[in-house]
Amino acid sequence: PADDFVVDGVFQELNERKHRGMSPSNPASSNSPAPDPSSSPDPAPLPEPSGDPRDAESVALREIAQRMAAAQQEPMDEVVLLQTVRLNWRLWTIFQTALLDANCALPIEVRNNILALSNFVDKHTADIVANPLPSKLGILIEINRNLADGLRPPVLA
Repeated sequence: PADDFVVDGVFQELNERKHRGMSPSNPASSNSPAPDPSSSPDPAPLPEPSGDPRDAESVALREIAQRMAAAQQEPMDEVVLLQTVRLNWRLWTIFQTALLDANCALPIEVRNNILALSNFVDKHTADIVANPLPSKLGILIEINRNLADGLRPPVLA
C-alpha cells in the first residue's frame, strides 16, 4: 500500500538529514547551517529496514523514542524537544491516515484501538507543544517502544 511508502519516506528523511550533517529532528532546510554534530541527539546511524513495512514502522517508532529519550536529558534544549515531538506527531499522523484508509487490511477493532491511542498521542503532544517539559515525554516514549515491539516478528529459536 502507498502508506507503507510514506513510513519509509519518514525513515529515508531521517537518514538523509543525517547524511547532510543535519540533525534528523531539525526541520531546517538544507540551506541552513548544519548544527554542531557533537550536540546532535542522534547517537548512531539508523539501521536499514528489511523491506517489510512493519519493520520500517518499528524502526521509525524506536528511533523517535530514542530521540525523545535524548531530549529528556539535562540540560533541556527546548528547540530539540519540540522538533523531536513534532517528528513523532508527524509519524502518528501517517499512521492515522493509513488506518482511516478504506483499503486498510487491519481488523476494525485493531484499527479503532490504534486510532484511540493515536488520539491520546495527539492530545498529549499538543500539551507538550503548549508547555514543553521533558518529564512529559515519558509516556510517548513508552507508547512508541511498546508499539515498535509489537510490530517486530517473534524471534524463532
